Amino acid sequence: WKKGEGMQDIVYKVMVDGQFASVFHKTQRTPSDLGTAYVDIFRIANGLIVEHWAVGQPVSPKISARHNMF
Repeated sequence: WKKGEGMQDIVYKVMVDGQFASVFHKTQRTPSDLGTAYVDIFRIANGLIVEHWAVGQPVSPKISARHNMF
């Protein structure tokens, strides 16, 4: 991201199990933007990322505290 664009990435959770790591995060272009929720999954071997998968979806305005995306 370029300086001054206001883009931010908020990391909510990082989980590691053996050779796999998952990062749950949300990006927002502006503070009023609901953002996009992502999960990135990495497979690590010999200290290097050897595979990467990602999935994302826009954050819905209908999310409740009881059933949030994170």
